Amino acid sequence: MSLTEGFARKTGVDLANAPVVQTLTANGLTDRKLTTAEVIQIGPIKARLVSVAVGGNLGDEIDGLLGMSFLARFSVTLTPGRLEISAHK
Repeated sequence: MSLTEGFARKTGVDLANAPVVQTLTANGLTDRKLTTAEVIQIGPIKARLVSVAVGGNLGDEIDGLLGMSFLARFSVTLTPGRLEISAHK
């Protein structure tokens, strides 16, 4: 999971002691702070203690990207124009 630094601070993600790591993105190598979010909730879907990489530019008006540290905890169905996330069956 990736968040912009501004959004992470706004939502209370603790970056005080977060180590800096290099990640390889579509835009090349980027330094990010690696930390853990206490809770990530999207509608009724909630996950606790989710690994989060913070920093970098994710694109205009994009605060974060869901990653496998969040999605792997759920059943995910992707169809054209639609992403469905539900508890594992």
